[in-house]
Amino acid sequence: MNSSSFISQRLWLGAALFILGSVMGGNLYSDRISIDARERERLATQARVIDENLGRQLVATHLGLNTIRGDLPYLKAQKDATALVNRRLQAMRDATPGMRAVTIFDKNGTLIARNPDRFIGQNFKDRDYFQIAIHGMNPDILYVSQPFLAETNEYVINLVRILVDENGAFDGIILASLDPGYFSILLASVSYAPDMWTCLAHGDGKLFLKIPAPPVAGEDDPAKPGHFDPRFVDAGQKAAILIGSGFASGQERSLVALRTIRPAEVPMSKSLVLAVGRNLPDVFAEWHRNVAQQCGLFALLALVAGFGLFFQQRRRRAYELLLAEKEIVRKQAEADLRIAAVAFESQEGMVVTDADEVILRVNRAFTEISGYTAEELIGKTPRLLRSPRHDAEFHHAMAETIRQTGGWQGEIWDRRKDGTDHPNWLMVSAVKGGDGIITHFVVSQHDITERKRFEEDLREKNRVLEQFTNVLAHHLQEPVRKQLVFTSRLGQLLEAHHPDQDVQQALAHIKRGAERLRLLLR
Repeated sequence: MNSSSFISQRLWLGAALFILGSVMGGNLYSDRISIDARERERLATQARVIDENLGRQLVATHLGLNTIRGDLPYLKAQKDATALVNRRLQAMRDATPGMRAVTIFDKNGTLIARNPDRFIGQNFKDRDYFQIAIHGMNPDILYVSQPFLAETNEYVINLVRILVDENGAFDGIILASLDPGYFSILLASVSYAPDMWTCLAHGDGKLFLKIPAPPVAGEDDPAKPGHFDPRFVDAGQKAAILIGSGFASGQERSLVALRTIRPAEVPMSKSLVLAVGRNLPDVFAEWHRNVAQQCGLFALLALVAGFGLFFQQRRRRAYELLLAEKEIVRKQAEADLRIAAVAFESQEGMVVTDADEVILRVNRAFTEISGYTAEELIGKTPRLLRSPRHDAEFHHAMAETIRQTGGWQGEIWDRRKDGTDHPNWLMVSAVKGGDGIITHFVVSQHDITERKRFEEDLREKNRVLEQFTNVLAHHLQEPVRKQLVFTSRLGQLLEAHHPDQDVQQALAHIKRGAERLRLLLR
């Protein structure tokens, strides 16, 4: 496998991890969308439940105040008017849940009737709930006052109807004070998560009830704590699901269901605004944990896959290097075998035996030398070829030399299949394994019959030549001896009668030549 294949594997792994990451990311995004949709639906449902309950409360209060207003002229004309009015106010208060008090003021702002019976005779003309009625002067409108801090340290909101005399002139107001405790229970009843909150605000943006936080009202600046962002009301929407942190001041970034509470059958000066929300970090807390787990799992998977591919490729590379080395060794072995095969089929006889000297293989030259076929030799031992010219001691000494030195070579006589003996030049080599134990013997032999015949002919010729030279020397020695005697006698005579220096030198030269010839003939 080349480097391009490794790169391709890495690219495929990267693509697979990218696809897996995309699928996981898509699933996580789908889960987030699903959580968001589910929470929006649940918050909208809870807000609708509160809206329906508060709407019925407003309708009942509007109708109750309108009924008392209509009955008030009759009740005032009775002898026990005060008691009758009080009983009427008590009846309305008992019949309408969430109503803390029902109060009647005259046109000057003096409290003339109230249930429960408190503050009678006190003047409240400067209060906001009295002033909005005077300025509004519409007897058909249910005026919604700004929240104000009551003596109970709770923020209370009043619902006000204008009283008119027989001439249609302003004659006072009748109002119902809503009970914050009742509405707190109503708002808390829809909570299904610890981080969930609900709040109720005046249409101008001032909060007067927030659950679970304690009720807080602030100044007229809607950006300060205790105020609600009035932009939703100003937009004229009935309901909406929004995300932000400015809907109810003091809250974290939240998913909020908003509803304008304004029943169609009740003409109201101001709406009430309901917000039901959950903090976004808590809404998606489980999703974020799942994201962290998925990312951790993906990172672990990518790490394991990356390291796995790295080690697999490294093992693969090592394996390929091993295969390459084995291939080189195999090719070298094949080359060696080819060379060995060529050498084995050489002109010299070759025999391979096992450690017990059983013949395993012979070449053609050996069969030609021995006269046996390969089938006749394989499975036998070289003892089949022994000549009686060598005794057992010779073969035992040769075997010992081979086992001690690993080889033997020398001249030996073997017997052919036809029974004739022939001389060989034999070389035996022991083959040992990795443990040093002999596993095979390789025998090569060369038939030296022709050489032996040549040597025999040469010895015979040398013998004849020697005989000839001996005869020749014998026949030549006598003339040379006589020549030496004659030369010696002649020299003596000439020296006595004719002492000539030149003659003496010539005779000396002849005498030296005869001596050398005599020495050569010995």
